Amino acid sequence: MKPHIEAGELEIVEGAPEFTYPAYAVYPETGEGRADMQDALQGLKQVVT
Repeated sequence: MKPHIEAGELEIVEGAPEFTYPAYAVYPETGEGRADMQDALQGLKQVVT
């Protein structure tokens, strides 16, 4: 989240509560859409690191 704040894409709202929640993804191991799901998972991993 910090890179998004630094880039001006997000901002911290004074006094707003902060929540952290786990994220889950369910997807088939094989078949149609597998490459798209891999791209989405990679994007999520980049956001959280």
